[in-house]
Amino acid sequence: MANKAVFLDRDGTIMHDHGYIKDPQKVDILPGVSEAVDILIDNGFMLFIVTNQSGIGRGIMTMADVNKVNDKMLSYIGRNKIKEILICPHGPDESCSCRKPGLKLVEAAEKKYKLDLKYSYSIGDKDCDRQLGENFGGTGIKIGEKGIKNLLNAAIFIIEKENSNKK
Repeated sequence: MANKAVFLDRDGTIMHDHGYIKDPQKVDILPGVSEAVDILIDNGFMLFIVTNQSGIGRGIMTMADVNKVNDKMLSYIGRNKIKEILICPHGPDESCSCRKPGLKLVEAAEKKYKLDLKYSYSIGDKDCDRQLGENFGGTGIKIGEKGIKNLLNAAIFIIEKENSNKK
């Protein structure tokens, strides 16, 4: 059987969205993130972070800035728990295929990690995060909808759904 995955948004889902963050000291992990990550991994999901970072394309920050922020974030949640961080550096006006809800980054992960996207999920705080899951044929979850208040609620929702599908 192919692997199942959860594609997590970064800003507003894993850490507070403080705008274009380029200072690692501004990394502020949201409550319940570590527990959510552990629940998903314990239930057989590979975890990826997929993030639109248009501040790079706009010249507000560099890829090195983003990598430093990501490194700080991973120091809180566990470096070995996230398979890969997938970054779109383009602005919304650049019409690229890697910007969420585009599929280029997810399709690359699908091939590299032998993922079955039909049994995979995307979680985030924006419509594009939900739409990403729908676009790849899995399930998209938007925090703030259907009683899902945060990443931990989303993880519990996924595991309950998985368990009910096994019956």
